[in-house]
Amino acid sequence: MVIIMPTTTGIKTNPEMDTVTVDGEFGSRGKDLRPLRVSLALVCVAVSLGLLVFANVTNARRAVIVSNQLAVLGDTGLSAAERSKRLDGITSILEIAPIDPEVLNQFVILERSLGVGSEETERAYVLLSRLGWRSTSAQQNLIGHALAQEDFASIVERSDGLMRRKKFVDEITTLLLTAEQSPAGRALVAESLKRRPPWAKDFIKSGGEIRTKVGLEAHAALLNDLLDEAVDLKRVEAVPPVRAMVREGLFGLGYEVFARMVPERARVNTGIFDPDFTVAAGVQSAREPSFPFEWNVATGRGISSRVEKAGDHGRLALKWDGKGNPLLFRQMFPLGGEPVKALEVKLSENNAHLLNSLQFFVSCAGEGEKRDILEPSLDSNFKVILRGQFPGSCEFVELQVYGLAEIGAPSLDLRIDQINLVR
Repeated sequence: MVIIMPTTTGIKTNPEMDTVTVDGEFGSRGKDLRPLRVSLALVCVAVSLGLLVFANVTNARRAVIVSNQLAVLGDTGLSAAERSKRLDGITSILEIAPIDPEVLNQFVILERSLGVGSEETERAYVLLSRLGWRSTSAQQNLIGHALAQEDFASIVERSDGLMRRKKFVDEITTLLLTAEQSPAGRALVAESLKRRPPWAKDFIKSGGEIRTKVGLEAHAALLNDLLDEAVDLKRVEAVPPVRAMVREGLFGLGYEVFARMVPERARVNTGIFDPDFTVAAGVQSAREPSFPFEWNVATGRGISSRVEKAGDHGRLALKWDGKGNPLLFRQMFPLGGEPVKALEVKLSENNAHLLNSLQFFVSCAGEGEKRDILEPSLDSNFKVILRGQFPGSCEFVELQVYGLAEIGAPSLDLRIDQINLVR
């Protein structure tokens, strides 16, 4: 059972309560003012009575409602006798203030926890639904009620209302991520996301925090449902959950989403994606994040590498101060097709010897500790062939390129036009 805790502390005026005003006409100049005096006197009496009622309600609240800290649809931490006594007190308050949202919510909580008065409780839920979307505690209770009935439509609808108002965002996000694990719940979440509510971006990105394969499989299905409906998913939304899928070893699921969000050639490509860095140049120019199945270029202390445009394609510009043994760039890709014989690296300038400052490793994805090194052999001053043992038993392979520091070695300034497999 999901427990949602109201978070209001202390007794205070609820700024979200609706206010009802009654407009009237006092009269016009030149008329008998005695009716006006009588009206003013009646108003003063009414105000005085109202203040007395407010004081009584406030005192009753302080005596009966302890900081509004009762669990919704859960254990209130009170004995049955104490809950029954408190329910009687709240019922008496409702007789004075029948549309007070805070009191009505407490009534629902206590009556449901006592397991009595189901018909009255259901009527109370109807009243809660009429308090409006700005009554946060009412929406919490109504979500709890919907959870008990497995009413996904109400869960998603009321969650949307709270998320739009930025209320309980983390809790509601977790709730919706759980709901999407059911086909019915996922369809409703997808339908809501199709309308691109203000919370859509952060919710889709939140898939990057999922740590279970079941949850990631459900989120991948949601992303594919949105893509089926031609929803314009952004890289910044999809990259975090795809990275999470890769982190948990779900390479195929992540690649499926990736392949649907990049140029058509990625969908049929086996081997290195974007060998001439064309896509990578556009991604870096737009300052967008990269998928694990694209070129990921490191930056940091002593490294100022980038992918730049070079005519109608891109180019990897490696700049490294020659210190340490840092990871400079990498890519994960499906290996299908004919056996791989070698890796071919084409350079922009006549300086192939500089590749001696790099180490190329290949391994099955997720098994970096079992990697094999590729040994370079000079083909020409503009091209180097690297040969070694390419994995043949795994679906996805990872290429990692590290800097190789040597005593007295100069810094590295190298431009690579293309990296591809030789089959």
